[in-house]
Amino acid sequence: MDGGMDAIGTHRTPWSSLHHARDIGGAHLWRTLITTGCLLSALLVLIFAGSIAALDLRIAGELHAHSRPLMTGLMRVISISHGLTGISILSAALALYFASHGQRKWLVLLIIATPTGMLLNAALKLAFERVRPHFDDPLVLLYTYSFPSGHVAASTVFYAIIGGYLATRMRSRPWRAIVAAWSLLMIMLVATSRLYLGAHYLSDVLGGFVESIAWLALCVAVVDLSLRDSARWTQTQ
Repeated sequence: MDGGMDAIGTHRTPWSSLHHARDIGGAHLWRTLITTGCLLSALLVLIFAGSIAALDLRIAGELHAHSRPLMTGLMRVISISHGLTGISILSAALALYFASHGQRKWLVLLIIATPTGMLLNAALKLAFERVRPHFDDPLVLLYTYSFPSGHVAASTVFYAIIGGYLATRMRSRPWRAIVAAWSLLMIMLVATSRLYLGAHYLSDVLGGFVESIAWLALCVAVVDLSLRDSARWTQTQ
């Protein structure tokens, strides 16, 4: 499976086996940013126009009404393991793996995208100041803002990077599809845990997902361009 990887030192991006570098840094990037920007804008319009509020409340109410101790415990474990501390530990472990295996480009992407993505999410929460779901007998008590979901945003960046890395190790399209499905499933599990526990509305987790897809696309382009500029500079010396 290693045949799908470029040799270190060729100055090609680590995701080049999935897309050409010029596509990530150019048209592909802008298509991704424009699409996700439109999706996020549409979601915000639906939220603040009240169009999605009824669905948000209905889903939150149904999940809370049908909560069960065993499922609540499982959702707590998933949620806690992907909170700020959990995702930081997971990211540190992944960073150590990338560093020990000489995956410099993936390491740089992880170091740039993860903390800055968290800061972006915190800024958006302060900008929108959306109150979290309220219940008389809540499963969790949180006093921060709700939109967009920080758990889902951080998990999207983390599992997208893992999925992208694993996919570049494989030549088989079916295996790449399996990896993509696994990454999406993990993100959906985190989103489900936040909905189940009453920490977020549906639109919050959708917002976190869309936010991070756009942010990760931008980070990929930044890393791509930086490494290519560095390679050009090195070759001129």
